[in-house]
Amino acid sequence: MRFPTPDLQQRLLGNGGRVPSGLFRPNYYRQKRRGGIGGPSSLAAAAASDPVLQMQLEALRAMLRDLTNINVRQPSHMAPPFRATQFLFQTYLQATNVEPVAIPINGNVAVPVGTNAVIYWIDYSIGAAFNTTLTVPGWGETGAGQLPVTLYKNSQAIPGLSSLLPRYTMGVQLTSGADFLVQQRGPAAVPLIPITLQQGDALSFTNNVGGTGEAYLQIAGYTYPIEVDGDGIRGTLADRG
Repeated sequence: MRFPTPDLQQRLLGNGGRVPSGLFRPNYYRQKRRGGIGGPSSLAAAAASDPVLQMQLEALRAMLRDLTNINVRQPSHMAPPFRATQFLFQTYLQATNVEPVAIPINGNVAVPVGTNAVIYWIDYSIGAAFNTTLTVPGWGETGAGQLPVTLYKNSQAIPGLSSLLPRYTMGVQLTSGADFLVQQRGPAAVPLIPITLQQGDALSFTNNVGGTGEAYLQIAGYTYPIEVDGDGIRGTLADRG
């Protein structure tokens, strides 16, 4: 069996074979050949005649050999960077709002200048015994109308959130027998793709609460300082975090 380096068998057996510094080991067999398999590379040839390039090449080689890990992070629109500031909007809906209602971002009507924002959580629910019936008419049950919430970004409905229906857990107190014997539970909150907002963007919502009962809306996200002002993933990935 041919090993890539003479001491590999000793190192595998734990007998203290020689281990050179750095992450990458030199190719033993290539060192036996003059200039490598294909002869000196064009970069090495150019570096031989240019002292500055030779120094840069040696510095790059030393960095790569000793670099055992690269500190990576998710883009800022996927995970909150260290400098992010949480914001939370919570409201109790008692009536229908036909005109858009502003959603403040930490007290600001729009995303502050010099920052980006991300929405990562939206929860819309209705409470127990809505309309004092044994069924919840939030999705059109028993022939009743639906109770949607629509979210807007800069007065434009956000795709997928233009008619968000509520989730619910309901128990009905009976006049006899065990309390909350009749119960219903609606669908859970839907998974949400993070919604990115740039400086100056504004959020708002409309809702239809057609009846008496309790309805709740929660929106959570975060803001963070802009590191690179660019659209797409390049801008959020370049942020230092």
